[in-house]
Amino acid sequence: MLGDVYLLSALAIFFAIYGWSESIFGLSKETKRKISHFLSKTRLTQEKYNKLKDLVSKAKEMDPGRYLKELMTILKGTTLSKGGKEVFDKLKKNEEELNELSGLDSLKQKLFLSLFIFLFVMGTFISIVENSNLLQLQLNIFGISISFYIFLIILFQILLFAITLWGFVIFDKTKKHESLIQNNLNDLIMD
Repeated sequence: MLGDVYLLSALAIFFAIYGWSESIFGLSKETKRKISHFLSKTRLTQEKYNKLKDLVSKAKEMDPGRYLKELMTILKGTTLSKGGKEVFDKLKKNEEELNELSGLDSLKQKLFLSLFIFLFVMGTFISIVENSNLLQLQLNIFGISISFYIFLIILFQILLFAITLWGFVIFDKTKKHESLIQNNLNDLIMD
């Protein structure tokens, strides 16, 4: 009965992860489109863009003169070659945001995995309770008599709500970071 619903929900989560993992994890289509638009408008090739991201991520470790020379080599022939420090600052900010997004992707994967495991365990446990004598078991919690079955359902629903809330927070942070990346790319195109 109710246990079967949770087991089917776990199965649905599994298929959602398997089928839509490209949409759930990684950059949104809009952000990918903005990056592509940025590359075409600034005449940056994907290869130069990747080199630029690598260079920006290593900026702190490098000698400023060597860094500037490599930056100018990469940006040569693009519309970004005139930007100087402003371009560097915006690219550095984008790299930080992309790193944050990578961390959030890892959290999203953990969220979906924990949701799948939780629903599976919850469904299995409730199915066992529904098909046993535990259904009639009464608990006394703070002077209140409550059925073990109802107690389990309430407990599981509270935990499910917490996991779902965690998901909303992660997806909200993802949207904010992607918005910052898109705005920075727009600014770089306008400069």
